[in-house]
Amino acid sequence: MVSNCEMSSKDVNGVLKASQVVSSNRNIPSSDTVGEVVTSPEGRVTAGAVLTVIAVVFVYMGHMLQINGLGFLGQTITSDIGGQDKTAWLVIIFALVPTVAGPPISQIADFWGRKWLVVITAYISMVGCIIFSRSDSIGMALGSSVVAGASSACQSILHAVPSEVLPRRYRPWAQTAVILSAGIGAIFGLYAAGGMVETNVSGWRPYFYMLASVYFIGGSLVLVFYRPKPRQEQQLSLSAKLHALDLPAMGLIIVSLLTLCIGLGYSNNPYPWTNVHVLAPFVVGVVSIGGLAWYSIFYNIHGLFDHDLYQTRNFAIAQAGVFTESLAFIAVANYFGFQCSLIYGQGHFTSGLIYSIVYYASIVTTLLTGWYCSRTKKVRPPALLAFIAFGIYFILMATATRSTPVANLWGYNVFIGMGLALSLNPLVVAAQLSTPARLISTGTGLLIATRALGGSVGLAIFNALFNSTVQKNLVSKILAAIIPLGLPEASVEPFVSALAARNEELLAKVPGVTPDIIEAGLQGMLDAYGLAFRNVYITGACFSAAAFLSTRLPIFIYSPFHNDG
Repeated sequence: MVSNCEMSSKDVNGVLKASQVVSSNRNIPSSDTVGEVVTSPEGRVTAGAVLTVIAVVFVYMGHMLQINGLGFLGQTITSDIGGQDKTAWLVIIFALVPTVAGPPISQIADFWGRKWLVVITAYISMVGCIIFSRSDSIGMALGSSVVAGASSACQSILHAVPSEVLPRRYRPWAQTAVILSAGIGAIFGLYAAGGMVETNVSGWRPYFYMLASVYFIGGSLVLVFYRPKPRQEQQLSLSAKLHALDLPAMGLIIVSLLTLCIGLGYSNNPYPWTNVHVLAPFVVGVVSIGGLAWYSIFYNIHGLFDHDLYQTRNFAIAQAGVFTESLAFIAVANYFGFQCSLIYGQGHFTSGLIYSIVYYASIVTTLLTGWYCSRTKKVRPPALLAFIAFGIYFILMATATRSTPVANLWGYNVFIGMGLALSLNPLVVAAQLSTPARLISTGTGLLIATRALGGSVGLAIFNALFNSTVQKNLVSKILAAIIPLGLPEASVEPFVSALAARNEELLAKVPGVTPDIIEAGLQGMLDAYGLAFRNVYITGACFSAAAFLSTRLPIFIYSPFHNDG
């Protein structure tokens, strides 16, 4: 950062102007309509505002196609290119991008504008998807996942733009439109993904070519239709803009969250907690978070974690809520399809059909939630019901067994779909309406980064729990099933190894093996995986219970609607 003694008089004036802009903007009432650049002076919705929202939701749809593609097709992708022990990293890396880059991007958008960040990152994601579709190794797939995830760093902007261009009273419907696009994109993606890989293990490649075209179209629509007037901050000189950015906080966020998630991701995948691969990045992450907390609380109160965001309790509670919402979503996105195919023997397309019920339920509930919040000006009841729905879903899935009818799974998914819609819409609205107008972009960035962090941390926790449960029980369950059937002792180890790798050719070559022994060993393996899935859902239920308490107690979230415009 340039020191004051090295700055020219022009730069000093620019910095003073920046401080004046920030200072004066703190006096803007939170009921101010931010979208006056696109909405009509009378507060009516214009065609430009509608087209802008459509353009934004198209890009957001790409994010859902990508996260569902990586989660639903992860096992298929790694079975095609290798690296099955790194399947979870496909989703972890994608989720790291908005977690680490989201808050800095949201503040940068205040000074350089939102439009070009959305457009450029959409085009970068398009290139990343093309590279990913041509991957021939897990290393290439993981590397291109970072590039393909570039657009997800602008999730906060995509939530902020509809609220920017629409009058205040329509903001619940603006968030409804964004969330609806996610549901529609997810449904389309599940059907496309399931159909493409049903008979062809390499069918995931055209899926990501398709995703590249979605990002191209979305970025182009934003380029054409989103035409905001320059903000006052955008007129500042480059040195003034850099001086106004909270660069120390940005650096600490990148270091802390990146190392923390890497450490969690490596835990029991494949390293134990005491291994340096887990312990070193985890410790660095925790120390960096401590440093970030000290810096934001005591040193820079109007930086990236501006204290004005926390003048009411709603913003902090909304952060906790979206953290849990993302954690619940990632459990379903990453494990449900795998469970359907492995435990219940369903094909990819059928698994996608069952999974899609989540989004049908989410779409219907999102519409009802948007109507309810707009009509009653209340956000707490939907948030409360959301975590009840999450808890019901996780309890039902934790108690499901291999004998549970597949038809039950269709009904179970209604609850998780309801929970996703009941939580995200009111929590984002509560946070935005409780945020000063000048901090909508920064606040939404922190909120979406918190949501992405929930997915990253949740997946790392679930993956460590899942892998440790499988490792602890796989061999014992298989041995308990096959030893009574008379498999020669010398054949036990190669049989267990071949079955764990799900290699049919090696199984057939094991001396003394019979179809009955293979079937018994398979049932033992499924029992071990069933325990692993159950532990994932039990953990999800515990997080849901904690989130339920945060919205149930009267000291917490309240309705932020006032002076509606």
